[in-house]
Amino acid sequence: MRLLSLFKPEYVYRPRQVLRRIRLTSRRVAQDECVVDLPWGLTLSVNPHELIGNCVARLGVYDLTVSEALWRLLDPGETAVDVGSNVGYTASILAQRTGPTGQVYCFEPHPDIFRRLQRNVSRWDLPVSARNVAVSDDDGEAELRVPRYFPGNQGTASLAMTPTEGTGQGIKVHTLTLDGLDDLVGPIGVMKVDVEGHEPAVFHGAQGRLQRGEIRDIVFEDHGAFPTPAMRLLADYGYRLYALRHRFRGPYLTAPRAGKGGADPPNYLATLDPERAEQRFAQAGWSLLTRRSVRG
Repeated sequence: MRLLSLFKPEYVYRPRQVLRRIRLTSRRVAQDECVVDLPWGLTLSVNPHELIGNCVARLGVYDLTVSEALWRLLDPGETAVDVGSNVGYTASILAQRTGPTGQVYCFEPHPDIFRRLQRNVSRWDLPVSARNVAVSDDDGEAELRVPRYFPGNQGTASLAMTPTEGTGQGIKVHTLTLDGLDDLVGPIGVMKVDVEGHEPAVFHGAQGRLQRGEIRDIVFEDHGAFPTPAMRLLADYGYRLYALRHRFRGPYLTAPRAGKGGADPPNYLATLDPERAEQRFAQAGWSLLTRRSVRG
């Protein structure tokens, strides 16, 4: 292991993770399950042989910038929504942050991934609701396309893919809209959306909630060229858009712009309260790794 590879916030702010990585690399992991102790006090079952699971097993976190954003934006007792929950990594952040007085709603359409999500949620003893459905722009059925490289990155299945894009099998899944979800009541503090290109459909299916201003902060991935259809839709409902960026000493917000954002993944924040968001990102450090409180 090269020393330079250890000069990351995940290791510097949490030195014990170095020992965990050494133990992981020193033994051959034969099974497709590894239970990881997360920095915020919960555990997560992951597959160490695929991209997301391997990253969580080695670093203790996945996509630190988005993880820190969720931690900073959500307050205890609030409602959070996780669209494209995968095995529950981001759900664990939301659940721990909002605590026993809040509520987290998770949505994951892939049946195998959902089963691991269910097992993880059952470990936490926190108010998390997990559903094996895809969030979209209508209630019904759709085909979830699973690419051939899915075994190496199990976060890549998508409703936005077509059979001509080199994908493998398709899975019939149930779909619903956030507007049609009657038991999701009250304001939503934070919604995370990572659905591999299906983001515009998710937002179209939530236009009633967006129009009423029920969702304060939306953290979403978008690989399109700025401004994308999803971004334009959110801007039409009064959201201020920021690109999520990071440096060693912490994350920061910047105006989204055309072109690539350097080494950062294409993740964004849309918020109805930009002053609050900017205050939350003003402090340096990684609160998620040290579990310090975040003050507005």
